[in-house]
Parts: sequence; C-alpha cells; structure tokens
Amino acid sequence: MRKVAFFTEILVEDFDGASRTMFQLINRIDQQNFKYFFIYGGGPTQFRDFHS
Repeated sequence: MRKVAFFTEILVEDFDGASRTMFQLINRIDQQNFKYFFIYGGGPTQFRDFHS
C-alpha cells in the first residue's frame, strides 16, 4: 500500500484555485491502494473519515 501526505494552508474545497486543484487530486485517490493523511492550517475539524 502506498502512502500520500497532503500539506496545505487551507483545506476548503472552493477557497481558491490551489484548493480546487488539491480537491481534484483528493477526489481521485484510489482508497484501495493508498493511505493518505492531511496536514493543514485552516479548515474543518473533521475531514471525511479523518479528525484533527
């Protein structure tokens, strides 16, 4: 299984062009083949199945 880490200042889907691009990547991750986690400064206290 591969691991992916996302580092971003803001984890809000439609905040700006960078966040829209990040979410395009997030939405295409094959959860069967990848484990992933998020490190971000601003955003929700819960993101999908993850809690901050």
